[in-house]
Amino acid sequence: MTALNSRQLFWIIVGFILGSAILLITGILVSTASQDAWLSLIIGAFLGIIPLLLVTKLSCLYPGKSLVQYSQLILGKFAGKIVGIIWCWFALHLGVLVLRNFADFIMISMLPRTPEIVIYITFIIPVILVLFAGIGVFGNVVQIISPVVLSLFIMVTVIMMPQFDFGYLQPVLQQGIHNIIWGSMQVFAFPFGEMVLIASILPSLKDKEKCTQVLLKGLLVATILLLLGLFRTVLVLGVEDTQRLIYPVMEPAKIEIFGFIRGLEVIIIINWYSFGFIKFAVCLYAFCRGFSNLTGCHSYKPIIIPASIVMISLAIISFNNIAEQFNYALTFWPIFTIPIQLFIPAILLAVAKLKK
Repeated sequence: MTALNSRQLFWIIVGFILGSAILLITGILVSTASQDAWLSLIIGAFLGIIPLLLVTKLSCLYPGKSLVQYSQLILGKFAGKIVGIIWCWFALHLGVLVLRNFADFIMISMLPRTPEIVIYITFIIPVILVLFAGIGVFGNVVQIISPVVLSLFIMVTVIMMPQFDFGYLQPVLQQGIHNIIWGSMQVFAFPFGEMVLIASILPSLKDKEKCTQVLLKGLLVATILLLLGLFRTVLVLGVEDTQRLIYPVMEPAKIEIFGFIRGLEVIIIINWYSFGFIKFAVCLYAFCRGFSNLTGCHSYKPIIIPASIVMISLAIISFNNIAEQFNYALTFWPIFTIPIQLFIPAILLAVAKLKK
């Protein structure tokens, strides 16, 4: 299995965090915390350091083994397999949500008459091909596309700066501290807590001693970019318009700037597709590798196509409409995913320390 280097891991963590969040997190946070959404984002990012450090430490204690493998060494075969099943379910479920987010966005904003299944297949085929080529090839692809896409993201932000109205951020703490705290829980659950899935690719890392430093740098860069996206939207649209829109980050890019710059939403779509590709690939790889570890398969590759078919099927039937999907993300996702993202690695590390 081709190993990943630290630079590839950095770009993978940045792309994974941005993933669906670059498109959705602004609307979710502004709906909860209004103009204080940026505070929720910063608090949630700090909380995201915890699961990142936990899985990094576990990976160092059990080098070369995935979470599904070392959970059985730590907790015993039966309890470890239960943890492995929960882990695989989480990776599968998150992958389904990423697929559904992508399809809904494309159908609403670009191709409303295109059959849904065509959008799913078009998105998933490149992921299947790159994972069949190996995790090292995936790292190379991410390392090539991510700097270009991030440069486009920053360029759009700079172009929009003349439209900014900083009065939209006032007054601070108007909604109360409880809304900020709930917003931070939402942003911890999505996307920062989801970083525990990175545990699936850490066994492939070549530079083990740089692991923690690289992941924290990736978390910092992704947080800054999410803040830029949030400020860019709120400072142009204001809180009320941001709350009314399904995909508010798209709207500022549609405004004509300097009387001749237009069509910037194409760059937003490129950003979303690229980061969604990275996030879904990590989810699919985490599920396939975890399932192969549970069943004793020597390779995850035979599982890729069946798992992809299952994910597409579940994505089609998961929600009746986009309003139901957003309500799920706002209300239920933080409640049942935070225990998986935080408590499972914390319990594994505590028991491992006691046993050693």
